[in-house]
Amino acid sequence: MNIAVLASGNGTNFEAIARSVEEGKLKNANIKILIGDRKDAFVYKRAKRYGVKTLFINSKSFKNRVLFDKEAVKILRKEKIELV
Repeated sequence: MNIAVLASGNGTNFEAIARSVEEGKLKNANIKILIGDRKDAFVYKRAKRYGVKTLFINSKSFKNRVLFDKEAVKILRKEKIELV
């Protein structure tokens, strides 16, 4: 199962998910990508330690939240994400 994690902060939830995947608690799971909306978020460092691909999407680049969400969904589909 391909997983994407959305984050914008410290990444404690990401860390818990990544640890569960690493320990085999989430069977057949793979964190394929971490998507964040804050360029300076600590979560990117956590993702790097686990070898997870990261992507920053600048929400200010979009006119509104709907357009931002559509871009995120486009990326999730491209990456064949099954769980967010």
